[in-house]
Amino acid sequence: MGLFSHDSEGTESPQMSGLKLLKDCPVCQTNFEQTDIRVVETHHNVHLLHITCSSCTHAILSLFAISQLGMSSLGMATDLSASDAERVLAAAPIHEDEVLMFHRFLSGKHTEARGIEDLLVTSTTHV
Repeated sequence: MGLFSHDSEGTESPQMSGLKLLKDCPVCQTNFEQTDIRVVETHHNVHLLHITCSSCTHAILSLFAISQLGMSSLGMATDLSASDAERVLAAAPIHEDEVLMFHRFLSGKHTEARGIEDLLVTSTTHV
């Protein structure tokens, strides 16, 4: 059953009922519409939602979980669009060598990189 699905009798899914907890924009207090909510990723009964207020256009990323114990949600304001959030989730993880290289660059101890562009484009593939 999908996040926004209805059962055979036409009643709302528990997930959709739970989404009513996220009913108001925290910035302008306008009620969210179902069309304001986009499911970015789902894993079992945990959903990453991108919600854009149709009134003030502020956005929220919300992790919404449903279990036998109840429903919970954790949200934060974001300037990411839903497409940006999907792109970030699909990106390869940052390798620890890249973090160390960036730290060396910022601290002035860079011997491998000649400029910031060397840090942004990596020629090696990390597994």
